[in-house]
Amino acid sequence: MESSCAGGAFVIAVALAGATGNALTIAALVLRMRRERSGSTASSVFIVSLSAADLCFCTLNLPFTASSLLRGAWTHGPLLCRLVAAGRYLNVGVSLLSITAIAVNRYVLVVKPSRYASLYGGAGVWWMVAASWLTPCLMLAPTLAGVWGQFGPDPRSPGCSIVATGGKSPKAFLFVAAFLVPCLAIVYCYAAIFRHARKARLQVEAHGEAARRRQDEWRITRMVLVIFLSFLACYLPITIVKVVDADSRHPAAHLGTQLLLYISSCINPLIYGATNRQYRRAYAHLFRTIMGLCFSQEARVSKRAVEKPTAADTNTSPPTSL
Repeated sequence: MESSCAGGAFVIAVALAGATGNALTIAALVLRMRRERSGSTASSVFIVSLSAADLCFCTLNLPFTASSLLRGAWTHGPLLCRLVAAGRYLNVGVSLLSITAIAVNRYVLVVKPSRYASLYGGAGVWWMVAASWLTPCLMLAPTLAGVWGQFGPDPRSPGCSIVATGGKSPKAFLFVAAFLVPCLAIVYCYAAIFRHARKARLQVEAHGEAARRRQDEWRITRMVLVIFLSFLACYLPITIVKVVDADSRHPAAHLGTQLLLYISSCINPLIYGATNRQYRRAYAHLFRTIMGLCFSQEARVSKRAVEKPTAADTNTSPPTSL
């Protein structure tokens, strides 16, 4: 019980950090995209989509997860149980497909630059974002309808997950289609990127505007690789534990890896700020904008307070002569 309470407190902290970090990331990047029309806009759109998925997870899913851990059981009814479990799987799918979309974007930019404008110009980027959300929804629809497994209370934990119906479960299919295939696509993209870079002997040196932009693009490419590796570090342990300990003989291992999984929803903003100068500038510009708005509002309030006549002033009238 003590471990569940500690786990619940940990999830609350992750939810608060993730909601704050991802909301700031979305605001900073939207502000940056409105201010600048650069070649990195496509990757920024995918990052916003990834941050939106994590923000939804932190605000709509983790509070119920924390509650179930603190109480030691699911107490929010069957409907919310289904929706929260579906939301967790949806977050995994959207996150990984968003990372895949960024990896493919980097691949086309470096290896197939002649096709970049045709693929990512116009509404192409938005169609890709829509696909990264709709694809997991379609994959989860049979389970949400109870046709192929169902979402319900997890017998191995206080939360909810996919449970088999009639001995049938979509977990193996989801692992292959929604996890393994995107991971292999990301690995292929980065292998091709680094192979092309080595073959072409690309040197990131400061020689004018073109070299600076190339350096910025490579920073984004490396940043996305770090995001992918952190995603694997958060999700692989729970996958391995569920396979190795299918009978839940070690509940502490299941709880620990589950908490590690939740960290993935709040760690990306830290990666953005730590690995990419452009994103640090975007955060700094957002904070300056917020502070400017706060101080201007305070100045307007102070000005109105100074200009507003007092009661004594309004009641004072010039003396009348007798």
